[in-house]
Amino acid sequence: EHFELTVSALKTFGIEGEELHTLMRALCIVLQLGNLTFEPDPSVDGEGTLLVAGDELEKVTHLMGIGQEEIKNAITTRLVKARGEEFVARLTPTQSRDSCDALAKEIYSQIVSVLVDKMNKRTHPALSLERS
Repeated sequence: EHFELTVSALKTFGIEGEELHTLMRALCIVLQLGNLTFEPDPSVDGEGTLLVAGDELEKVTHLMGIGQEEIKNAITTRLVKARGEEFVARLTPTQSRDSCDALAKEIYSQIVSVLVDKMNKRTHPALSLERS
């Protein structure tokens, strides 16, 4: 019942069809990113992370349309540039969780931005007068 009300409200602001599908997909990505878990990689001394979430990782990569290795690397490593050289640094589990959370927050921020923009356009006084 609440979902139907939400969809109806979004339709009022012109969010329907493929745009609604994309919005829901983005929300699912945010939620799935929160389900990923990280553990220290025992095969590496010091830093390194294992992404421990087989099913969850598969779901998020399917929703995002990218490969599992791509998301693993994006979340558990960073590219460091120093003195004209580049190398890949492995992140700790805590840093990887922070990286994952930052990605989820950015996606969520973009969702809110789109929603606010749509609502502002639909409730803009000049546009309301033109429709009358």
